[in-house]
Amino acid sequence: MTTWVLRICTLLFSFTMFFAAWDGWQRNQAYAERGQKALVEPLGEYTETTTTKKRLFIKTGESKSHSAELAFTTQAGQRVLVNRDLSDEVLGRFLEGEDVYIEYLPEEPRTTRFAGETSSPVKSALFGLVVLAAAVLLWKKF
Repeated sequence: MTTWVLRICTLLFSFTMFFAAWDGWQRNQAYAERGQKALVEPLGEYTETTTTKKRLFIKTGESKSHSAELAFTTQAGQRVLVNRDLSDEVLGRFLEGEDVYIEYLPEEPRTTRFAGETSSPVKSALFGLVVLAAAVLLWKKF
């Protein structure tokens, strides 16, 4: 019974990775065909969240993430507010006073990504393929 559950979970995971790859590819295509750029207004304030990782009550690591509410104006003149996570690079550009651009889709201006960011559909597809290959190779061993 356990082996069938593992097999089915492995197959579902592989298909999920292929779906993620397809979705990422479609999203990249949409931005390439219809995406528009807009200058983000200067950053007023941001939120820093610290996550502490513990194992058996011992601190094993700590990570920080940053987020902010960003404002930009579309080419149609609509002012849009979005809450986004900020990478260290993007936060550094904001803090240094550099221009930061965001890409959006005109039909969904709240769906955004920073200019230059892309999905990685090839990585998702390859990972799904590796998991699927491992499942097929181990199918008869369990």
